[in-house]
Amino acid sequence: MGREDRFPLWEAALGAGVAAAFAAGLVEVYLSMPDSDYSFLKLPRNLHELQILTKPVRIELIVIWLISDGATQKNHNSSETRGRTCATLYQI
Repeated sequence: MGREDRFPLWEAALGAGVAAAFAAGLVEVYLSMPDSDYSFLKLPRNLHELQILTKPVRIELIVIWLISDGATQKNHNSSETRGRTCATLYQI
């Protein structure tokens, strides 16, 4: 149990200082942010409005999936595979 076996105190102090500086920076960014104005946001009032909002996201997911699937399966262009792919996509 020599002196070199112990954890150096200066390394712990340096680590704590870095963490404190990072936390202080986050607090300063938070405090300097302008006030938010949420008056322009409108929440969906029923299920139909919610479905209208989620439809573009579904389409984007389908396009991304098709692009990535096309890059990995270039030789699988049979009609059976395409039908199964479309059926799977519409279950999102």
